[in-house]
Amino acid sequence: MKLAIVGSQDIADDMTVQAALSLWFQCAHWWKREETEFATSCVETGVPAIVRRLFPPAEVFCADWNRFGSSGAAERNKRMASSVDGLIAIPSIRSAQTWDALRRANRKKKTTLLYRSGGLGTDWEFRLYGDEVYGGRS
Repeated sequence: MKLAIVGSQDIADDMTVQAALSLWFQCAHWWKREETEFATSCVETGVPAIVRRLFPPAEVFCADWNRFGSSGAAERNKRMASSVDGLIAIPSIRSAQTWDALRRANRKKKTTLLYRSGGLGTDWEFRLYGDEVYGGRS
């Protein structure tokens, strides 16, 4: 199964990505970590860079700015949502493309995890096939 991990360029610590991934495997207990293929975007910093470092064979989805112009990132998110089985989104307040990827995955009835970590703790929302919602705060 293929799992995309997308998120903010502002997040620079491995711990946030690892915590979101750990929560994913708790919620999606039928996924086997050793059988999971990873995917992310080709953004050079933040969550995508961490994912590529932690999982070097991760499939990388790039925005084709030459072909699609200003909608290059949206086209990338559409391709990513179509080709994965699940998606973890780790946004910051300014993460328009992370939110777009999450919306597209939910519309395609993919299993998703929205993971937000900040000064007031962590909250999360797990959607099973885009519908049933489970959430929590720690």
